[in-house]
Amino acid sequence: MANAATKSTVAKKREPNIAEKTIQYIKESWAETKRATWPSWLDIRRLTSVVFAGIIFVTLYIYVLDMVLASITRGFITGGR
Repeated sequence: MANAATKSTVAKKREPNIAEKTIQYIKESWAETKRATWPSWLDIRRLTSVVFAGIIFVTLYIYVLDMVLASITRGFITGGR
């Protein structure tokens, strides 16, 4: 009987509460950011420029395509007048 009581206390392992889990998560996240390789400011500026140029290009492409399709559609609706 005493053996059964010992097994039940061993089986009831203490699980960390939400505050301990949160603190552990923050510690692990901070350690991970220390190990990460971060880009230089030059790389950040260069890549940001590339993103902006891509956005401008796609915007102009969609604008021109919309104008062409609108013109074609207008031609069908008005019957080519």
